Amino acid sequence: AQPSAATAQPSAATAQPSAATAQPSAATAQPSAATAQPSAATAQKPVEQSWNIHFLPDDTYLTAKARGELAKITDELLGSTITAVTIVGHCAIAGTEEGRTEISDGRASNVYDFLSRNGLELPKSTVVKGVGSANPLTLDPADQDLNRRVQVTVTYRRR
Repeated sequence: AQPSAATAQPSAATAQPSAATAQPSAATAQPSAATAQPSAATAQKPVEQSWNIHFLPDDTYLTAKARGELAKITDELLGSTITAVTIVGHCAIAGTEEGRTEISDGRASNVYDFLSRNGLELPKSTVVKGVGSANPLTLDPADQDLNRRVQVTVTYRRR
């Protein structure tokens, strides 16, 4: 049988026997090192996170707001081990399919370029693609700003 985390890393009660005698519940009052900090296995568990970066109509340019959001994402991920990245560009339902595909491709490429130029080590398997208006969040003409986006999904191990 494998030793429990409590036996692998002694609790405050076993590390200092006199404290355990003075306070019988010291083991429960003060968490052991094993419970206070995540184990190596827990710290290495992959995390998947997604973000949506929005764009202006008919544009692939990263706005100041989009650059700020991408900078926050970059800061959060720097130093982490990134194992998978998918960057998918979307657009509104207006226009031609060719135009929508071109815009969504450009949006995805610009997001990829920003992330890689700002220090993220993206895996060679990173997927960067535009899907035009194939996966809209809404069909309501009044809410097309929701469809003008790039969805960034990253699987990583925290630093």
